[in-house]
Amino acid sequence: MNSLRHSCSIFLLLLLHFLITAVNCYKDCNDVQNAGNTHSRVYSIRPTGWPGSNFDVYCNMTIDGGGWTVIQRRINGEMNFYRNWVIYKNGFGNIQQEFWLGNEKLYYLTQQATYEYRFDFVMSSYANRYHKYSRFRIDNESNKYRVTDVGSRSGSGGYTLNNTLNNAFSTYDRDNDGQSATDCAEGHRSGWWHGGYYYSYSSGYCYYYREGSRHRICSYANPNGVYNGGNGQNIFTDNNSNYCHTKYTEMKIRRT
Repeated sequence: MNSLRHSCSIFLLLLLHFLITAVNCYKDCNDVQNAGNTHSRVYSIRPTGWPGSNFDVYCNMTIDGGGWTVIQRRINGEMNFYRNWVIYKNGFGNIQQEFWLGNEKLYYLTQQATYEYRFDFVMSSYANRYHKYSRFRIDNESNKYRVTDVGSRSGSGGYTLNNTLNNAFSTYDRDNDGQSATDCAEGHRSGWWHGGYYYSYSSGYCYYYREGSRHRICSYANPNGVYNGGNGQNIFTDNNSNYCHTKYTEMKIRRT
């Protein structure tokens, strides 16, 4: 009898835990906000189809109406973003400071609905800038986390997603940029949806990196570049010297 009671107690505790988890199983920060949460902080979510347990995200509830699921942040350079494929897949860093949420999580997030994208950044002059894209979606790992949808752009500066449509994600150990002559992720010291590159013999632009006697650029933006880096490996938000010296970045998505 005591054994039966013990078994029933365990079952009830497990059932209670399941019900509590189910009630608080948010799919993204939109769900968190719709449940009445108004503070920007870490919450636990589980997107549709996600095969693992709940995972933590940082929800930005203050900018542009809130409800943003933050997927990347740079604030001081303490975290190294020159990482390999597996680490970018799973995510890394301190979610309350500098981090990359992870490509696998980003895939499941962007598959469950239509998402818009916002990029906030602060220049070395402490000028605040941002831009938004009306849609953003990536494919799964078997398709190299390729960008499959990018909407129209608006905002006050920068072009992080320009020319990323149909680009696969690249890291220094997975060169998926489609260029046989160079490894963009290696050159820019970052994991990103790097694409076509251009040659230049001029100097003085922060977004070029040197490769022998040539200067190259692979991307419109390099938000995962070297913090305070040089030789074109640093953070820049478009291939224009107006947005070369970036000190703070935050990438986030929100269901539309």
